[in-house]
Amino acid sequence: MVRIDGDKIYLKVAGKEVLFENVKEVTNAISPYQQMQTINQNFKMSSAFNLIGKDVKAKVATDDTGNNFEEIVGNVAGVRIDKSSIYAQIGDKEVLVDAIYQVN
Repeated sequence: MVRIDGDKIYLKVAGKEVLFENVKEVTNAISPYQQMQTINQNFKMSSAFNLIGKDVKAKVATDDTGNNFEEIVGNVAGVRIDKSSIYAQIGDKEVLVDAIYQVN
């Protein structure tokens, strides 16, 4: 999770909110794999929140075979995080952010 407070940027690292300039001190205590996971998740969350208010297109599988898709087009009204999955609210649909392939 990323939080901006004035000119300070805070990241959630290993379950703690840490001022960006102090991230190195905290990340030295966790493994490189955990560091990459945390950085990747923070980047995904930040990117997802930046989609709010933007027009997007997404492709979503309509069945378990993965052969049939529905194209979702609309404005991102919000973002929801469920464990490690990040969803964008597009109209009355909720789609995984990873399914978005175009941003206008």
